[in-house]
Amino acid sequence: MIYQTEIEELGHYDLVIAGAGPAGIACAISAARKGLNCLLVEHEGCLGGTGCASGVMQLLGGRRYDAVNDRMVRVVGGIFDEITDEMINSGDAVDPDCVKVHSYNPYGWYPRMAAGISCNVDMLKMKYDEKCLQAGVNISLYTDVIDVLREGDHITKVVLRGKGGFYTVSADL
Repeated sequence: MIYQTEIEELGHYDLVIAGAGPAGIACAISAARKGLNCLLVEHEGCLGGTGCASGVMQLLGGRRYDAVNDRMVRVVGGIFDEITDEMINSGDAVDPDCVKVHSYNPYGWYPRMAAGISCNVDMLKMKYDEKCLQAGVNISLYTDVIDVLREGDHITKVVLRGKGGFYTVSADL
């Protein structure tokens, strides 16, 4: 294979996560908190996926509108709640529990859509950075997954392209 002889290996990780959107971030933080040496790879220049990179942020999925009781109900927990609660407490996100869905909605949507959490995108980027760094996640921005090398069904290396060119990393998972 051409990769093994011509591309330098720049590290070994327990886990490589491709994509630093909300799911990739939660995966990396969770794994790092469990003691895994993780590499989080992201194409864009910031964590947070398309929402943060494009500057349009409404974190949907954290709550739903309960029409029977006329209130918001949490439907997602864990790291999502940890991050959004901290953003709400710092004033960098709108608490959907405080939105009067019948008279006001941040985006003028009908009640069930008010269950999203509107936030300051720049502060969310900083919160994602802070949480990943606190957990010990290794981050590689402006980096693309190009290929994987295998031995049978087992992936042994991930071929990446960053600003410095092509390189590989090996991973256990």
